[in-house]
Amino acid sequence: MAQRENKLRKAIIMIVVLIILVPCAFLLYDTVIASGEEKVEFYYMTNEGTMKPTQMDIRGESTEDVLVTTLNTLKAGTTAEGMLPSVPSEVDFLSVGLVKDNAVIDVSSGFHRLKNTEKVICRAAIVWTLTSLDFVDGVVITVDGQPLRDNNGREFGPMNRGNVIIE
Repeated sequence: MAQRENKLRKAIIMIVVLIILVPCAFLLYDTVIASGEEKVEFYYMTNEGTMKPTQMDIRGESTEDVLVTTLNTLKAGTTAEGMLPSVPSEVDFLSVGLVKDNAVIDVSSGFHRLKNTEKVICRAAIVWTLTSLDFVDGVVITVDGQPLRDNNGREFGPMNRGNVIIE
C-alpha cells in the first residue's frame, strides 16, 4: 500500500512539473529563439483598387534592420495573385531611422514625379505597413531630406492609421 501511495505521489509531482514547464518552454521560445522576428502586415493594392494586407515575418538584428527589411520587402511587391506593388519603382528609400516611436523615412525625389493617386497609395502603404510593427506608432516621410507637404504646402508631420485612410 505504501508503495502504491509513493508511486501516486511521484505521478502527481510529475504532472505538476509538466504543467509548469510546458508554458515556460513556450515563453522561452518566444523571448529567446524567436527574438528579432516581427510579424508585419504588408499593404498592397489589389486589382479591384483596394488595399489589402499580406502578413509575413521579418527578422532583424535591430529595429532599424527590421525597418529597412520591411521597406525593401514592401517595395519588392508580392507574388500573390491579384496584388500589385504599392511603392512605384521611381521611389527609392534613401534613409530609415527611428525617433522615439516614429519611423522617419527619407524617399527619393522620384516621389514628386508620381501622379497624385500614386502618391496617396505609396504613402498609405508605407504608413500602414510600418505601423503594423509593434515599435512604430507613427511615420514621418521626407523627400530628399525635405518634409513631405500637401498640395497647400503644409507639412504632413507624423502619420498613423488614424490620419491616413486606405479605403
